[in-house]
Amino acid sequence: MPETKPQTATPAPNAATEIRSEEVDEKDVIFADEAQEDGTDAHRRRIPDEELDEVFTDRRVSDIAGYDGDEEPDAEPDTAEGFTFEDIDLAVRTAKKADATGDERRHAGMVFCEMKGNELFALIERSSEATRRRLDELMDYYLDSVTVVQAAPVRATVRKEVPAVPDNFEDFNIRDYV
Repeated sequence: MPETKPQTATPAPNAATEIRSEEVDEKDVIFADEAQEDGTDAHRRRIPDEELDEVFTDRRVSDIAGYDGDEEPDAEPDTAEGFTFEDIDLAVRTAKKADATGDERRHAGMVFCEMKGNELFALIERSSEATRRRLDELMDYYLDSVTVVQAAPVRATVRKEVPAVPDNFEDFNIRDYV
């Protein structure tokens, strides 16, 4: 058996030793006791009796404003409508171009007519007085081209022969006249 030497002093456990730490300033963040200063516990707050009906009111999804009950859960989400940034960029470049073709002017006018009223259009319009006049010209050009297309008469095909009216109403067929 190996020889053991007697220990002169028993070592103190780690928890009993004093550790040197930083001094705490009174402005430092400290954890507050669970009990509030007024004597109430923060986690034991009570809902006032007059608010109990409001808290336990039965609310359904269909009661929420803007909810449409006809929507199917598998329906595709709504997508943004309007023009792409490339279309808007092309329209702005057309507005700056003095020798734009008719198709370019019509496209730019269509884009600006759809954009009118939104923040981006207002920002473009405020850039200068010349730009605002050019936008108005392009939109007028587009609207004039649309009204001309809509005002053009549509040629209907007219039958040259008029079907004879039958003497008996059972022989009448409306498709002979339509």
